[in-house]
Amino acid sequence: MKKFNTLTLILLLTLSTGCKETGSEKADGDGNSIDKIKKEAGDLVEAGKEAGKEAIATLKRKKDEFLNEHHDDIVEIEARIENFEARAAAASADVKASLKEKIEVLKKKKLAAQQKMAELSEKAPEAWEEFKDGTKKAVEELKQAVKDAKAEFDEKTEPVDVDIDDE
Repeated sequence: MKKFNTLTLILLLTLSTGCKETGSEKADGDGNSIDKIKKEAGDLVEAGKEAGKEAIATLKRKKDEFLNEHHDDIVEIEARIENFEARAAAASADVKASLKEKIEVLKKKKLAAQQKMAELSEKAPEAWEEFKDGTKKAVEELKQAVKDAKAEFDEKTEPVDVDIDDE
């Protein structure tokens, strides 16, 4: 936005230095008055400001949609972890320890993804795209870890009756 205002100021100064006076009204070589040029430049500045506001609103909407989508992923993963905990509790003693370790890894990855999302939510709409990939990667790694854990849990334990959508 600052760059746009600076360019507009330079344009105004350039135009005004090339003007010549005709009576009490200053005009450029084509007969345009300085007042008309100033008004047009002001209109351009306002149009630029409006376009900037619209762009920021669009970025904010995209950021919010991204965060909401991944928040929903985290909520689903929390339910899966609770399911895994119930299954581990019901497992035989010889596999219980390895399943609990798997659950702890999932909880750490979930926390890391939540922290990335919290950092991203604090970013200005104009800057969020720079941080989106790190957040997306953390969530995708968590999802993959859940899939891997599910395969192990399915192999080593009996299912617990909890309604969770499989992907």
